[in-house]
Amino acid sequence: MITCSLCKEEKEITDFYTQNDRKSGHYSQCKKCHDQKMMVRWKERKLWAIDYKGGKCQECSQVYPPFIYEFHHLDPKSKDFDWKKMRLISHDKMVLELGKCVLLCSNCHRTRHNTIK
Repeated sequence: MITCSLCKEEKEITDFYTQNDRKSGHYSQCKKCHDQKMMVRWKERKLWAIDYKGGKCQECSQVYPPFIYEFHHLDPKSKDFDWKKMRLISHDKMVLELGKCVLLCSNCHRTRHNTIK
């Protein structure tokens, strides 16, 4: 049994993610607490990235709720990370990747990718 460093509950070892570089071989937070912590972090990072890119769609100039925004790479060949990975990389790498993108609402993003005329 291991005690979670966040919720302080004692849980089975299977309730913790493995991490080879730790002495114990597992994260100090249980999976549930770790997942909640990551969701908060990812939402904060997306809010920061939206603000960093101007806070509105660069195509239609409208302001939307955060879940509507997407990051469109201007040159797909220069893309090193997609949003799923950008949430996990360092702040400096995230800034570099965002420099290759424009902030678009989901409708404008789909319109930009539409090849049917």
